[in-house]
Amino acid sequence: AALMAEPPMAPVLAHMHPVTDKNVRNFVDHFINGTTPSSSIPRVCSRVVHGKHEKENFAQLASHAWKRAAWIMGPESTNSLLEGEGPNSCVKLLKAVGHDKDWVLSKLRDGYEFRLVVFPEIDDCVLASWENIFPFLQKIVPSVSEKVLAHKDTLMTKSLEELMEMTGCDFSEVERMKEASPDYMTLERFEAAEGTLKETRNFLYDFVGLSCFFSGDGYSYNGHGERQGTEYLAPNTRLEDLNGHAVISLPVNEDDLPAVL
Repeated sequence: AALMAEPPMAPVLAHMHPVTDKNVRNFVDHFINGTTPSSSIPRVCSRVVHGKHEKENFAQLASHAWKRAAWIMGPESTNSLLEGEGPNSCVKLLKAVGHDKDWVLSKLRDGYEFRLVVFPEIDDCVLASWENIFPFLQKIVPSVSEKVLAHKDTLMTKSLEELMEMTGCDFSEVERMKEASPDYMTLERFEAAEGTLKETRNFLYDFVGLSCFFSGDGYSYNGHGERQGTEYLAPNTRLEDLNGHAVISLPVNEDDLPAVL
């Protein structure tokens, strides 16, 4: 008889500390048990994190401590994660937040694991729209905010493709090459730079995360250009400072991917 494929492992809490926030605890119970609440759970936010090292990648909202900002899902998008029931819920979640099969596969083969951080609403988070980006940057990177503000009108009115044509720069390729590219903008590089349009858009792409999927309308988009839920930007906060948070392991293996992503 043919061997039946083993079902994917279910999500579990990645820590043993008590979840003190009642809304977060309610979300975790439904997510782990694959059930749907009778009504939307209020004031819960979330973020999918990935990494290899506990202290380096899983101690804060963003995968690296040097990042000043983290992209998070607000209550609407977080509650939507409870709509996908079934054995592939972990993989469906990765798809829902915009990760495609090739990207997930490359991370798995490189030894990465995935987790979902769920936490109460953060006071300092803002809807990820162009209007909110500029005051947010003034708070988290005041040393370069004036350089960014100098190009506000152009950044808000030109598409990424138009900016690529104007500057002669492929921003996604620069980000892929990272510091091997002289155009790649860390905070230190941008602080020392003149602040041209090309340098500024590279900084927003590389350091802040305003990638090709950022539209400026406050919604996230997947790799197929399909609009997902609202997304927010928050200061990169240490998890120990997020009172009432929970961390859920998202076990995924390669065999789960083809049928879902």
